[in-house]
Amino acid sequence: MSEEFNEADINLDEIDFSDLEEKYSVKQPTNLLSKYVIVDGAPIAPESKAPMLKKVLTKLFSQCGEVADMFLPTEDEKTKGYLIVEFKNAQSVDLAVKQLNGKKLDVKHRLLVNKLSDVEKYVLNNNNSSDEFVEPEIPPFQSHGYLKSWLQDPAGRDQFMLHHNDVVGVYWNKKQSDPEPISKELEDLFILVLD
Repeated sequence: MSEEFNEADINLDEIDFSDLEEKYSVKQPTNLLSKYVIVDGAPIAPESKAPMLKKVLTKLFSQCGEVADMFLPTEDEKTKGYLIVEFKNAQSVDLAVKQLNGKKLDVKHRLLVNKLSDVEKYVLNNNNSSDEFVEPEIPPFQSHGYLKSWLQDPAGRDQFMLHHNDVVGVYWNKKQSDPEPISKELEDLFILVLD
């Protein structure tokens, strides 16, 4: 008489899979990441201009060695502001980090170039890293007073600056009478600056 097979009766913790794991394990090449750099600070451009941007960046990174591939991700029809560059050899990666890290691409964009293999090292060295979000502690509000109090006048008068020919001055505005200089020293300072 044969017993029926019941899957619930098998304890998977008792089965040794080590021979199968060894036989079918995929060995990761140790130098896989050594040919890549990750670049932050690239311009965020419309997707239609992405090929031109890729061409310019490829030309820039080709100064350090032969570029095998460049990944310029896009989202919502715009580039995301970073890219991943693959070089043909690891020496080009070192040269790219040395020569192009901190390089100004234009007035608004400065490239930050790091080895892709270093990213994990930076994360592991940060003891505060965690997969869980921890809300930052917000310090209690401390009032510093009114920051523009130096502009206030106890009499509620406004200030204005007058510059006419050689006459320069800062005055209190008085409705019915002539303006009153705020201070003679300030008036002399303006005369020196404008001369």
